[in-house]
Amino acid sequence: MARVLLDLTPLPSSKAGVGRYAFGLLEGLASIRKNDAFVQSLELICLAKPSDTAALQPYVESFGGSLEIVEASWAQQLGRVGRLVAEQAVIPKILWKLKADAYHGIHYTVPLRWEGPSTTVFHDPTFWTHPHLHLASKVAYFRGMAALAVKKAAKLITVSEWSKRSLCSILGIDTASLIVCPHGVESSRLGPAKPEELEAFKDMLGFRECRIVGFVATLEPRKNLARLVAAVALLRRMSPEPVALVVAGQIGWKASALLRAIQQAQDRGWCRYLGYIDEGTKRLLLEAADVIAYPSIAEGFGFPVLEAMASGTPVVTSDRTATAEIAGEAGFLADPYDVSSISEALARALFDQNARELKRQAGLRRVAAYTWEKAASCTAKVWKEALESA
Repeated sequence: MARVLLDLTPLPSSKAGVGRYAFGLLEGLASIRKNDAFVQSLELICLAKPSDTAALQPYVESFGGSLEIVEASWAQQLGRVGRLVAEQAVIPKILWKLKADAYHGIHYTVPLRWEGPSTTVFHDPTFWTHPHLHLASKVAYFRGMAALAVKKAAKLITVSEWSKRSLCSILGIDTASLIVCPHGVESSRLGPAKPEELEAFKDMLGFRECRIVGFVATLEPRKNLARLVAAVALLRRMSPEPVALVVAGQIGWKASALLRAIQQAQDRGWCRYLGYIDEGTKRLLLEAADVIAYPSIAEGFGFPVLEAMASGTPVVTSDRTATAEIAGEAGFLADPYDVSSISEALARALFDQNARELKRQAGLRRVAAYTWEKAASCTAKVWKEALESA
């Protein structure tokens, strides 16, 4: 039996982004376990904050008792900076104490003082390609630690071909050492919603007579919400029908200007900000919207694109970085820096019925290739290779 420690201490309080990846990976591993001899041979150790142990508990049964949860109270008590220091000072000792055979990090870093095989995930290259879209302190830390992880890790994982090309070029990574394991989507959890639930949700929004543009993401500069608000405003001036914007997502950094733009649109009656929403409400928004807009400036993957396609809702997204790759022929693509381009893509997605249906069907076909079972199988193969190389 190989003992792999899955370091979940970086999980944020809201399970978006890296949180969705971590729980999706566990679901995928549990699903393929019965048919995958290597996964059956694993003993998985989940190192997690006490606040996350309840959410992890169901996986203990799913793994037939071969999954252990180890609480890292220090990760919850120390705050972000303290946790990052403890990652290097404490986790190596935990690995030795638990007699782990391998370490898997979920967010760019590995414990440098541990001598066993390590793997980690580089979700995207934007700390290098678009540093202005991140906090300067994060850029400095993750650039430095990622460079060390490149030298230390047995294998690295990323989540899109665009990310792989960019990371290999920027960091000089051997292409054989960086494996693309795309994320999955929980299609069964996204819909369809009950008709009465959907009707009640539309009534709550107050936009029954409008075509609805939905946006689900953290409010931060990288997600390009300011230009989306401007694009919807432009579209409304030319549209044959009323158009409304519904925004959902937690408040990130540099969100003040975005919140002002949203508030101005709300005051004019054509926008609604829902704040951070749970998975059930997100499912309703994905179905209630006539189009999901995700014109992000730069992404390593793009969960909202995948979720829109899984919900059977047309998606407008950026014509560059990984979002264009994930959307493929199913997306209405736009230049994220051009308000007119975003507005025109929204107009096609809302009012060209033939194009809408073609893209919707293409999205449903395309999303079938993105499953957590495939992501888990790919990750398990990386772990196996890392263990064999030790």
